[in-house]
Amino acid sequence: MLQTLVQSKKEKAKKHLEYLIKQNTTLKTATSGWLIDLKNSSRAKNHLLSSSQFKQKNKSARNRHYDYIIDLVNLISQAKYSSSSPNTKTQTKKNVKAYHYFIVEKNINNKDYKIILNTEEYITDQNSSPRIVHLYDITEYKK
Repeated sequence: MLQTLVQSKKEKAKKHLEYLIKQNTTLKTATSGWLIDLKNSSRAKNHLLSSSQFKQKNKSARNRHYDYIIDLVNLISQAKYSSSSPNTKTQTKKNVKAYHYFIVEKNINNKDYKIILNTEEYITDQNSSPRIVHLYDITEYKK
């Protein structure tokens, strides 16, 4: 039964993400001048669905991750710019200029979480206003 619930939540998250990508969605963050879009590639989609932390997550954490994807539009609208860092993996990620991080704080079942939206800025991106960065991961930390 739980496996069915997890599977259906995963499928719902996958379909929602595919829908947003098809719509060529660019979303406003809570920080003025910053927009986040979703890259139209199966690799990027799969990375978002599975996250870099996914193997270490228990079932409830994986379900929360799927919930974040299902609620991605709202999550991004609440996200506040936090910081950036240069690309230190220039040999493997040649098209990435910098990483930018956006934070959303959530209370779920009386537990506080810090959700970080990890984004990439590409070398080919124009320094336009507003700045558009590309979502590549969602990470969660207990506060």
